[in-house]
Amino acid sequence: MFLCPNPTCAISLSKATFPVAMPYPVCQTLLTAASSINEDELALLQNLPYVIAYPLKKAIEEKHPWTRINLFKDTFLNYLKYLGLLSASEFFNSPFKDKRMVALFHNTLAEPSFGTWNLFIRETLAFLHERNHSFFISELPAYYETIETGKKRKLFKGEIEFIDSNGDLQIKKQEATAIGMLINFRNRYLGHGLTLDAPTSEKLWEEYYPIF
Repeated sequence: MFLCPNPTCAISLSKATFPVAMPYPVCQTLLTAASSINEDELALLQNLPYVIAYPLKKAIEEKHPWTRINLFKDTFLNYLKYLGLLSASEFFNSPFKDKRMVALFHNTLAEPSFGTWNLFIRETLAFLHERNHSFFISELPAYYETIETGKKRKLFKGEIEFIDSNGDLQIKKQEATAIGMLINFRNRYLGHGLTLDAPTSEKLWEEYYPIF
């Protein structure tokens, strides 16, 4: 749908939309595509770091369901990366020298994934907290404690997928944090591939699940 961007036009003020792009006959302003982002979503996007806001905006605007949910997955991954890099910055700018923490950095982020980013954040913040580190980003440890490690963190019930000692895939019902549940959802239902656009994903769907 399209609308008139002229702020003085009565039609623009009424928020009326049109099915095609064309010069509006009243004020001759070229109609522009109407945004699918509402005021609350726009306010959220404007207050998020760019690396999180960008994929989230694309997800909100996306119409194809499979692509959209994968863009939400990309948003979640960038969120974990952002927290992880903030945590790394706190450690590398601290006075502490610790081989175990350097090894953690290399071992978890050499081939980073959703789970290893979260592990790195958790272990790094715990290490700094134990040493009474004065955080440059003061709200970071309290925020992570609220959502992931604190006693009052919110837990969600669901089916968790895991690999047992024999290497077999198992599923059990248990509680997990929001981050844990989102990682589990991604692993179970979205897989580990890159996010595809609508035409490419639809083509693959037709190849693997042809309609007879």
